Amino acid sequence: MGSITGILNFDSEKRVAEPIIKRMSSVMKHRGPDYEGIYMNDNLGFGVNCLYLSDSVQQPVYNEDKSICVVIDGDIWNYVDVKELVVKKEHSVLTNSSAEIITHLYEEFGEDCVVNLEGSFAFALWDNKQKKLLLARDHAGQKPLYYLLDDKRIVFGSELKSILECDGIVPEVSMEALDVFLTYSYVPAHYCILKGVKKLEPGHFLVCSKGKAFVSEYWDFRYSSPETSESYCAEHLYGLIKKSVQTRLERVKDISFGAFLSGGTDSSAIVGMLSTLLDRPIKTFVVGFKEEAFSEFPYARIVAEHFGTEHHEVEVTTDMALSMLPDFVCHYDEPFADASAIPTYYGSKATREHVKAVFTGDAPDQLLGGSGHHLKEQIRRKQLPIPDFLRTTIIAALTRNFPLDIVDKSKLDRIKRLIKMESYPLEKEFGIRGAYFTEDVKHELYINNLRKSQDMACALEVCEGFFKKTTAIDPLDKIFYVDVKMFLMDNLMTKVDRSSMAVGLETVKPFLDKELMDFVGRIPSRFKIKGTTGRNTKYILKKAISNLVPMDVIEKKKQGFEPPIVEWLRGELKGFAQEILFDSKTRQRGYFNFNYIDQIWKEHQNKAADHTIRIWELLVFEMWYRYFIEGEKKFLKQIEG
Repeated sequence: MGSITGILNFDSEKRVAEPIIKRMSSVMKHRGPDYEGIYMNDNLGFGVNCLYLSDSVQQPVYNEDKSICVVIDGDIWNYVDVKELVVKKEHSVLTNSSAEIITHLYEEFGEDCVVNLEGSFAFALWDNKQKKLLLARDHAGQKPLYYLLDDKRIVFGSELKSILECDGIVPEVSMEALDVFLTYSYVPAHYCILKGVKKLEPGHFLVCSKGKAFVSEYWDFRYSSPETSESYCAEHLYGLIKKSVQTRLERVKDISFGAFLSGGTDSSAIVGMLSTLLDRPIKTFVVGFKEEAFSEFPYARIVAEHFGTEHHEVEVTTDMALSMLPDFVCHYDEPFADASAIPTYYGSKATREHVKAVFTGDAPDQLLGGSGHHLKEQIRRKQLPIPDFLRTTIIAALTRNFPLDIVDKSKLDRIKRLIKMESYPLEKEFGIRGAYFTEDVKHELYINNLRKSQDMACALEVCEGFFKKTTAIDPLDKIFYVDVKMFLMDNLMTKVDRSSMAVGLETVKPFLDKELMDFVGRIPSRFKIKGTTGRNTKYILKKAISNLVPMDVIEKKKQGFEPPIVEWLRGELKGFAQEILFDSKTRQRGYFNFNYIDQIWKEHQNKAADHTIRIWELLVFEMWYRYFIEGEKKFLKQIEG
């Protein structure tokens, strides 16, 4: 657990300077405050920061003859199984370090060693005999890894800011990534906000040798022959969740740990599992707001009382949220406009005062059908089964001039938009539905020259690409796949990792167990959403845990985890947002049409329309630009109410 960074110069005579590695590593000290390690080998340098959980082994770690060196951010949950495998191959395992068993596993299987790993990790391995660098990232993208590859070197790091500490790198905005960010409010793994920098995608590894590199996928979330028994699916799912919790519990049992508890089905299931496996009360933590409509306190208390946990509540005030905006921009590296990151950060900060690791209930919404758009698709195909050829011909012709703006200024606009959405095939309709700035609205947002730029690709192709890639046949399963590959891995995992690691808190996510995810790919969609009401979402999970979690929690209406940004932008945040967005410095960027921004700002303030997400995205991007491109670290002076 912690961070990794490094440089490999392709010219074997060009040594890597140790001060550069130390500088790259030091900016990520927050991820691993317990120990800092360095490995230097002529034209190669590694840096690592460690957060000690299951082991306190100093990294880097080596194999028996020290020809292989490994640094890792994260842990290997199936450590026991992998250790047994390498011991049978007559390797000496001297510690309980995840990094050590990777060295031995690599000796046996080469880069394919990652196939045998179940964990939350990003690691770098140097094979000194073959002069080969291996970078790998876990199957679900729980740990991040950026890299910059050119004809002279490869530079990598757990966070983007680490790469920027390397000599000779001048940050420049990728317009393609900016366009995608404005569409989805985050930057998916296909892209990076800085030109020339890439992210190693979840379930992939990179091999670099003799100045050449290739990237390969070793795991994907796949759909295969479905199970036919509902009772078997529920029972086996319960067993896999329990096994996953037990496996992870074994790795963190010797340190202080707890669990996030929102009072919803997912986190309650994890707390319930932990409570049955422990002989002492589990520490639980919930984040809420003074605004009752946004608070999760009441149901979390019910679950905490039911399982007898040692419960802690963290209330996030507006002043707290606004005061952390510079830290928010710094820790997320790229523009990230999911406002729930603010309470996640404060929840992590308060939790870290009590424990070093925390179990979470992340992933079932995307894996098992818990989101509103999943239910919408269920209703659509049951009550409005329109063939695609009718959508793309007759309905498309009738709605050609209908508005597609996501902000509905009247009931008629809303009706027209809903009808127009039916003119698209699923893969395009789903992408448009999730877009905050749709393609037509961007014509108003961008200045003319930028709009014509060859760098501006259609952001919807990201979503459509995943629809083409999935092995799923069922329309709902296709949506689940896209949600897992995009929102879960690129948004949710980013949010949880950056918020928690900013304060040195490790998150443990049992629902992302590889075996469990593989099984979910065999559960039919009719068992995931059964019916057309909110209570029928995540049906198979609710059935699986029906004897574990209180029924009033299982049947409660789903509640989001969003702070009241809409009110903040009309209240306490208004002065600051207006100052940043309409500052002369902002206007001179050359990206946006400020007549349009002025229009949506006035409409939002007058309550003629709700432009919350659009304004928040623009504000986040400008704060990010000042911090990462211009180096302005203290832009938050005073917030006027």
